[in-house]
Amino acid sequence: MAPRPSRAFTTVELLVAISIIIVLAGILLIGMSVLRGTQGGAATEVDLKNLQAMLSEFDATSRMGSRTRPGQWFRSNGTLYAAPADPTAGPDFWRQWNDTGAAPLPFPAPGDVREGQSDRTTHPAILNTAVAMARLQSVPAVRQMVESLSADRQMRLANHATSDVDESQYPIPLDAWGNPIIFVPGGGLNVHLISITGAAEYPAAPTPNSIVISPEGQVSAGTVVTAGRPFWASAGPDGDFMKGDDNLYSFEK
Repeated sequence: MAPRPSRAFTTVELLVAISIIIVLAGILLIGMSVLRGTQGGAATEVDLKNLQAMLSEFDATSRMGSRTRPGQWFRSNGTLYAAPADPTAGPDFWRQWNDTGAAPLPFPAPGDVREGQSDRTTHPAILNTAVAMARLQSVPAVRQMVESLSADRQMRLANHATSDVDESQYPIPLDAWGNPIIFVPGGGLNVHLISITGAAEYPAAPTPNSIVISPEGQVSAGTVVTAGRPFWASAGPDGDFMKGDDNLYSFEK
């Protein structure tokens, strides 16, 4: 009996096979992305806990507050605030962050802090993170903890030469996605759900379309967090603090 000739794939069959391969490849890519996000989240949560431990060590050793207030730090509008010589007067860098000495106000969050975005290196919250790292390293035990940070998980700013802290000398910690982790004072983090791009847009107080994040809980805009504690925050995989949908905080369990 003569062998039967082999049948070639039809165009429809080829298209079906290609479609199945594309769908499977898409599922694989989505799965890998989710896995990377999960791993990045776990690693960043560890980093946030370690940074919070630095605050606890600093607090236990030298008492956060008026005894360790920096000479200068950056206001929410990007200008400098010089602490008064009297430690009982004026706002407290760690716990009470407004510019008048009255009740603490939440600090506005940066927008997109990914590579190439201006908020990554110029937003006052980023600059004040360098200020906070400078103050934390005044305690030897904390300095050792900072020095243990991996070199590929930190960045350094250019020195702005306007404050009494050389920002280039102090590392800004980075999360697992390569974006800066920020220091947040006791007044909480004001998330407006929009991207901030210019100093003139930084609000002095919360607006109706914003929320305030703090260890005491998420509250509506305009609520004063009177007994707040400082903490650390990551913008999560999307690198945008203002979206607020995947931010990570050091006070979370």
